[in-house]
Amino acid sequence: PVAEPEPVAEPEPVAEPEPVAEPEQVAEPEIKESSTDPFEGIKTEDISDFAELFDAPSPENDKQAFEMAKKIRKWITDGRPK
Repeated sequence: PVAEPEPVAEPEPVAEPEPVAEPEQVAEPEIKESSTDPFEGIKTEDISDFAELFDAPSPENDKQAFEMAKKIRKWITDGRPK
């Protein structure tokens, strides 16, 4: 009897990972994220008043902290309207 050749396992094609498009960073000059404290230069009292007036929750991450600090600075610039 003739021995049948063993089937050769073909290597599976390796799927190349698709390049992930990184979201574009929008440069906002007044936010200096290199600073370790986003609320630097803002009085604690102003932060508390702002949070109370606008029922603003405490920021959960740096991005939220910088966004909140930006809003507080604008609020202070506008004369702290209630």
